[in-house]
Amino acid sequence: PDDAVLWARGLPRLITRMHHEAPFSAILASGPPYSALIAAVRAGSQLGIPVVADMRDPWSGNLHARWPTAWHQRRFH
Repeated sequence: PDDAVLWARGLPRLITRMHHEAPFSAILASGPPYSALIAAVRAGSQLGIPVVADMRDPWSGNLHARWPTAWHQRRFH
């Protein structure tokens, strides 16, 4: 769903490997990028552990935002 989708594809496998090396009781994921949240949910489902999703406001740093002027863009970053 975002520009991190290719990067996030490998996360469930990485999370599973980390869990086998040092087990944890939950996964904490933060987004955007929202692909990271989707990857965390997939890993949590595979491992049978809960996922806590920190869904941040994409107001600043939103790659898909369209600012009316360059001044507006600078002002909100």
